[in-house]
Amino acid sequence: MEFKKFVPACVGAALSLAVAAFGSGASAADMPSFKMPPPPPPAPTLDIHGFFDVTFANDYITPRGLLVTNSGLTTQLLSGLVFDLYKNPNGFVNNFNVYAGVWNDLWSKQDHPQVGSWNEFDWFVGFGVGFAQYWKVGLQYIVFLSPPGAFRQERNLELAVSFDDGALTGSAFSVNPYVKVFYAISGDSTVVVGKQGGTYDVEIGFRDLAEARAPKQSSRAIDR
Repeated sequence: MEFKKFVPACVGAALSLAVAAFGSGASAADMPSFKMPPPPPPAPTLDIHGFFDVTFANDYITPRGLLVTNSGLTTQLLSGLVFDLYKNPNGFVNNFNVYAGVWNDLWSKQDHPQVGSWNEFDWFVGFGVGFAQYWKVGLQYIVFLSPPGAFRQERNLELAVSFDDGALTGSAFSVNPYVKVFYAISGDSTVVVGKQGGTYDVEIGFRDLAEARAPKQSSRAIDR
């Protein structure tokens, strides 16, 4: 008698579980699906680059042809930092950076009682913008100082515009044209024309592929 009561009870419990499972499945199927929103894009990272260069030479001739020293050993040291603040290869403005640095010239033949061989000290700040995939424009503020007092402080601005034709054509041959305008705001003339400030020169030229693709932190040697 007990066995007969036990079997129907087990069958009833199994049917109840099946109905409950079906009902739960149907309810879940009727519910609208919910998808998690995509994660936000990662914040752009700040890239910081440092640069350092040492040059040894037997003379010091500025890029504009001014002979400063032609005896003994000339040691020139360039250093600075570049901050890449913005990058977007798909936008009209592709990148933006700011930079700052210093340049020193040491002349072995100079034996100044206060500064020794320290012949020149320059500092500069500037920014660069890459746009329309192939163009770059930059503006640099440069100050020339003479520790031994050979010339008074010179303040200058340089504007540079360049075009990367190699990136446009994909060709191994490229000329990468550029234009630079150097303006002496004040101080001793940087182009030896007898005028104290208010002088300028324009440089139009071409750079080879390796130089054009290399990062350009400053115009130095520094463009006196």
